[in-house]
Amino acid sequence: MTALTIRQVPLDETTRRALDRYAASIAIRTEERDKLICKAYTEGAGMREIARAVRMTHPGVRNILIKRGVHDPDRSDSGD
Repeated sequence: MTALTIRQVPLDETTRRALDRYAASIAIRTEERDKLICKAYTEGAGMREIARAVRMTHPGVRNILIKRGVHDPDRSDSGD
């Protein structure tokens, strides 16, 4: 049995530029979302409540908070 080989086709310039703009937009929105997650947490919202609001998993929100230094997983108060 031989493997199917798919020939790569170069991306046209218009599509490449559109994808670049889209990727930049996502990066900006992700940064804004992460800042709002941190703000909500520091204002007292629980991780699970935040996760429901932004349609993420609780561990996903927790990882953002840890990465940004807002939540210390070694502290006894979990903030869940």
